[in-house]
Amino acid sequence: MSRKTQPYILICDESTDQSRELFARLKQDNFRLAIVKNGRDACTRASVERPDLVLLEMHLPGMDGLATCKTLKSHEYTRGIPVLFFTNSNARDDRLAGFRCGALDYILKDADPEEVLLRIKVHLPHAASLQHASTSWHPHDVSALAQACIDLLEEDLSRTLKADEISRALETRWTNISHAFEAVHGTKVYLWLRERRIQQASSLLTQSNMPIGEIALSLGYTSAANFATAFKNRFKVNPRAYRQEAQSQMAELAHALQPA
Repeated sequence: MSRKTQPYILICDESTDQSRELFARLKQDNFRLAIVKNGRDACTRASVERPDLVLLEMHLPGMDGLATCKTLKSHEYTRGIPVLFFTNSNARDDRLAGFRCGALDYILKDADPEEVLLRIKVHLPHAASLQHASTSWHPHDVSALAQACIDLLEEDLSRTLKADEISRALETRWTNISHAFEAVHGTKVYLWLRERRIQQASSLLTQSNMPIGEIALSLGYTSAANFATAFKNRFKVNPRAYRQEAQSQMAELAHALQPA
């Protein structure tokens, strides 16, 4: 199964210790997983990577789960992504608030992993329908114009297309593209591209053995040093240390999942 056909779940949770059995079950079923620890990063990554589904903790530091869900549902580009609360909180008010802000399901962390897996699969068609609906572009469709811009940029992340090149490719004025992009994503085109590159770098560092210098060049950085500076500004740690920490966490998880 290719990476493009593997369902992609974004998990937002400060602590994932209770969820290791579920994550192992999801990986066994060929799901791709990404984990962020706060609502801000969840919203950014959802906008950049457009996951098939978001598993969201109710109680998070800073921007809590309800605020995160409301933010995802307020932006056109992320509002169709299914959000499932996956939390320890069984309070009636939390459950009702979760559904009111747009979540499709509310699951307790002590639920059987097989049940959670089946409930996730029930909601995945919502994401498939959303992606299918946005594949065609009409010049006056703001959402489709923004998506067309993203598709163009993602054809080659190592190249920074100029505004006039994007305009010619999409056959409309740059101001139309820029306004559509900001309306849908809440950010400027080139800020989105910068974040997309840095998130792709994060994935390559954690999921491949590709040399750091090659990662930098493949994503349009002029040198490994420039890449390291940009990466540290975003993640507060250099790429080498980030990769080592990710490998250590994966080794610990693999060890924890081994039968006693």
